[in-house]
Amino acid sequence: ARLRTFLDYRAELARLLQAEWIGVIESIRAQKPDLDFVLTHVDDRFDNRMRDLIGADAGRVLPMLDQYDFTFLVEDPATIWNLGPQRYPEIAKRYQPLTKHSDKLAIDINIVERYQDVYPTKLQTGSELFQLVHLAAQSFPQVALYFENSILAPDLPLLASAASSVTKVEQENKRLVIDSRFGTGVPWDGPATVNGKLWPVRDAKTLWLPAGPQIIEPAAKDAPAHIVDFNGNLKTAKVHGSAVEFSYQSNARASATLDFNPSRIEIDGATATPKLISAGSNFVVQLPRGQHLVLLESR
Repeated sequence: ARLRTFLDYRAELARLLQAEWIGVIESIRAQKPDLDFVLTHVDDRFDNRMRDLIGADAGRVLPMLDQYDFTFLVEDPATIWNLGPQRYPEIAKRYQPLTKHSDKLAIDINIVERYQDVYPTKLQTGSELFQLVHLAAQSFPQVALYFENSILAPDLPLLASAASSVTKVEQENKRLVIDSRFGTGVPWDGPATVNGKLWPVRDAKTLWLPAGPQIIEPAAKDAPAHIVDFNGNLKTAKVHGSAVEFSYQSNARASATLDFNPSRIEIDGATATPKLISAGSNFVVQLPRGQHLVLLESR
């Protein structure tokens, strides 16, 4: 009974410390509102020994999402690194009932040599690594990879494709139908329409698409300007005369890379002067955290 009392006390103490630090970070955000905030928490729902071993109790921390805006990053504990990628859907199932903010859940995968007897390699690589990333990305809105110069060079170029959560792909001649949970990139050459409208979010090789069903077809003409890269969550995009308009959500300051120098920028309907950085032949515009509508005039 005394041991149980101590273990419960330690779990509550950990929650109090986390609450105190969350308050400190929120006060810093008052001065720097575009900061992201990620709380890393060792999993105690799949490996339920962790509460007693280290005081981790997600059930005490997740209710703070009702009050504060942060990402709850579940750390995959070393005790289960020897298990297969099928553990990630199971881990997600343990956390989703604990909060209504499931869009704020993320998973951390450690790409390092494991201490258990695992085969064929101690380090996750090749198809094992891609399966880990793919199933994690299907189960959580965000996936973080922890590594110590340990992701092998042949694996790096394929990680983005492995992380894509696509539920449907159909191709008929030059018409492509695709559905994704969180947005995706599609290899594409030349101008395109998406759902019948000229699409401005692309580079020379890839169309960048928001979540949901999309119908892609070749276009007879190109957009007047392009967003060639974006690190936020793209919601919508369209060509508006000589301007590009798009909406997004981002947990931190967002950066949009443009192939033009915008003559006018509007954010949520008001003229704005965000920081604009020259990057070779492109320009990077820095945009505020949160959910916003942006118009970029190319003339």
